Amino acid sequence: MSYDPSLATDLDWMRYRLGDTSNDPATEWLPDETYEAELAIHSDRRLAAASIAIALSNSPNMALTSFSASGDMSVSWGDRRKHLLEVAKLLRDEVAAEEWATGGGDVVMEMPFLTGLGTAGEWS
Repeated sequence: MSYDPSLATDLDWMRYRLGDTSNDPATEWLPDETYEAELAIHSDRRLAAASIAIALSNSPNMALTSFSASGDMSVSWGDRRKHLLEVAKLLRDEVAAEEWATGGGDVVMEMPFLTGLGTAGEWS
C-alpha cells in the first residue's frame, strides 16, 4: 500500500474518501490491486469508490462496532457499515447529479441490495 495524503492519484483519493489511509499492509482494508481493478471497471473514480464501499459494508469485519479484551483494552468504531453505505450513496448521487446537469453519460440509478437478515428473519 502506498497512500499519499496529497491525493496525487485516483487510488489515493478513493482510499481517502473511504477512510482506508493506513500505510501498513496489515491494517489496510483492501490491497491496491482491488482499488485498481474497480478503477478499470468504472468510468469515474467516485463510482469505483462507491462500489468498494458497498463491498466493504458487506464484509463481516465491518459489522464489528467495538472490541474489548481482558484488562482495560477497549476499542469502538461506531457503525462503519452504515457510514460506508452513506459514502457510497453520496458518491453515486454526485455522479448522477453531474450527469443529469450536463446531459451526458448514463444516469446512475440507486439499486437495492441485500444487507442481511433482519430481526424477524426477513431480508432487509
